[in-house]
Amino acid sequence: MEQASASTRNALLLGCVAAVATMLAACASTAGNAPEVSIEERLQKQHLQIGESIQRIPSFGISGWSYLDKRHVLIDNGPGKQYLIRTDIDCDELAFANHLGYTSTAGALTRFDRLKSRSASGWPIDCNIEAIHQLDKLPALQ
Repeated sequence: MEQASASTRNALLLGCVAAVATMLAACASTAGNAPEVSIEERLQKQHLQIGESIQRIPSFGISGWSYLDKRHVLIDNGPGKQYLIRTDIDCDELAFANHLGYTSTAGALTRFDRLKSRSASGWPIDCNIEAIHQLDKLPALQ
């Protein structure tokens, strides 16, 4: 009887492994077919465009943030003041972060600072800021 239950467990385990492998293969093949959306296109959907490069954002006014892609985060700094942060490495885990922290140089967020968070599994995320751009509203269509 013990031998039959062991072989049944092995068959169930093998079936589960096969099912998971099939699902992972399906995810991988559909992800590879999705066209890459540029940061400009993502911003356009929010009626924004990349403006001039700036050196600092006053950190006392930061009121929110949005993940855009693995290298870009949108920072809200009060009504009508939005900025694009580009990191020096891919920070994919920020897509799943609930909170965003940052280091601050003299009361401002600068290119010498880092975005900080925790991954879903609790590991620290540390992304150096490579560039900061002001975001401008797109002109209204007539």
